[in-house]
Amino acid sequence: MVDRRVRREKYNAYMVEYRKKTHENVKTLKETLLQLEAIYRPLVTAKNARIHAILPWKEVARALNEDSALSVSQQRALVNQLREHHGTLQELHAWVNRVTRPLNALQSTWRDVTLPTHPSARSLAMQWITKRMHEHSEAMFQAHHFPPWNAPPEDDIWCDTDVTFSETAIVYVARRHFIDQKTLEDWCADVRGNVLGQLLVGNTTDHPNTLIEAKDNDHTWLHATVTATDESSRVLCTEVARDVDHHTFVFQEILDDEAMPCRRRKQNRSAWFEFIRMPQGMTRVRVLVTFSHSFIDRDAPVDLTQEAMYRGFTLAPCRLVDQEETFRRQFIDQNKAHIAMLTDT
Repeated sequence: MVDRRVRREKYNAYMVEYRKKTHENVKTLKETLLQLEAIYRPLVTAKNARIHAILPWKEVARALNEDSALSVSQQRALVNQLREHHGTLQELHAWVNRVTRPLNALQSTWRDVTLPTHPSARSLAMQWITKRMHEHSEAMFQAHHFPPWNAPPEDDIWCDTDVTFSETAIVYVARRHFIDQKTLEDWCADVRGNVLGQLLVGNTTDHPNTLIEAKDNDHTWLHATVTATDESSRVLCTEVARDVDHHTFVFQEILDDEAMPCRRRKQNRSAWFEFIRMPQGMTRVRVLVTFSHSFIDRDAPVDLTQEAMYRGFTLAPCRLVDQEETFRRQFIDQNKAHIAMLTDT
């Protein structure tokens, strides 16, 4: 009996110790489980985030295909642009070689001013012609003895015309310098509304709507008409405003327009119109117009008798030695009559 009781007590003591250790192990495992769950949850969240952030392979393939197509399209556009620029450069190279000469109505190289057909080259040619003329404006006025644009208002008020003869050609020069009561804005509006009428006195009344091309961004226009004497006139005009009180118009006859070839009679014209605002709303006006003999083929002017007929008068009866002086006198008288008519109206 004693042995049996001793064994039971030992067994009971063992079981107490066993349950105690088991309880501690369970407690430790639960704590470990909580720690592992605390580590696991962020890992699962991060994994899910990575899964959602990664695009499906089909979308990746589609995006790569679109990028490839865009690259091909851009490459083609750049190649086309390069070809266009190369063509423009070739056009301008040939064009500049023809016209880089001084401003002189008698020089055939200056009369050979052309406009190319190529759109980009044509636009650049217009800019080159008009900007070059504008940069020469003050030099041209000074060369023809105009007073400075800021001279006193009473300084040199005049209007004249001259004719110069060479062995094979004629150069006409018309100058006007005066102070007018018309405002600068009205003067500019008159020029814009009747570009050819400013250069072809008496020849444009039956030729309205002469504008054939305009560049709105730089105030450049190309006007064309055929006069009553069957002369073709194609004039490039640009308006430049140095400031609100100083406007300049430059005009250049285009003798060879590759877009519209013409075999009619023509002449070279260059002109500078300048308007400066004066006190009390008045305007200082400076006008310089130079133009050449008439011709159909460059460097082959018509003879003096025909030129007189085109100008509206005759040299008969007149000795050959007196033709130049007679021509000059009649042309100047006719021009004075035209100016007087315009002044009266």
